[in-house]
Amino acid sequence: MGSSADTPEFAVTALARWWEGEGKATYPEANQLLVLADSAGSIGYRPRMWKQQLQEQLSDRYGLTVVAWNSPTGCSKWNPIEHRLFNYMSLN
Repeated sequence: MGSSADTPEFAVTALARWWEGEGKATYPEANQLLVLADSAGSIGYRPRMWKQQLQEQLSDRYGLTVVAWNSPTGCSKWNPIEHRLFNYMSLN
């Protein structure tokens, strides 16, 4: 998926590859992208690298308006996708 050890670059590269491979085809009329993220570490709302990578790799490259919603640190239960997966994760 990626070779960077830096979390923001890796995360945004994964999002960009998803958009290129599936997102554009699935949502051809989309001009905005909502990113739900936990605020922990380097993908929080303050680190500039996260914002810069979102701008360069998604907004500028694909002409998307990117809205990054950061839940409070450690509160991934606020993420509706992860919330649905908690019971499966606890089985492991």
